[in-house]
Amino acid sequence: FFERRTFLPSTYPQRQSLNAGRGKKKETKVVRGTRGDYFLELKKEMAKALKEGRAVLMVFADLKGLNDYNDELHCSPVHHTRYRPPQLLTDELDIQKRKNVVTKAINPYIITLMTRSYGRGTDFKC
Repeated sequence: FFERRTFLPSTYPQRQSLNAGRGKKKETKVVRGTRGDYFLELKKEMAKALKEGRAVLMVFADLKGLNDYNDELHCSPVHHTRYRPPQLLTDELDIQKRKNVVTKAINPYIITLMTRSYGRGTDFKC
């Protein structure tokens, strides 16, 4: 039996209900082009989420991809008044800092970049 449920804030707009989309074909955006084109598309999605006052959680396959994107954001930040540099969730952090990042990650306007190991099994509590 389930006694608790945890829902993650999404970077995607809310739908009518959690069950409304079941059985329907979901749209997947494919970005063809350079790595810069891909980063630009991610920034657009991030800006849209910030405009809606949402938290942003981005999961990267490895630390190199995370650091590359973080460097890109440092050189060319998202244009939004509430934009702040992202917090990073990686294995390099000590346990207390990781807990602090996880706690803050679900707050509005907070951007969190994390490696794949935190994309599953980490409880982001609202």
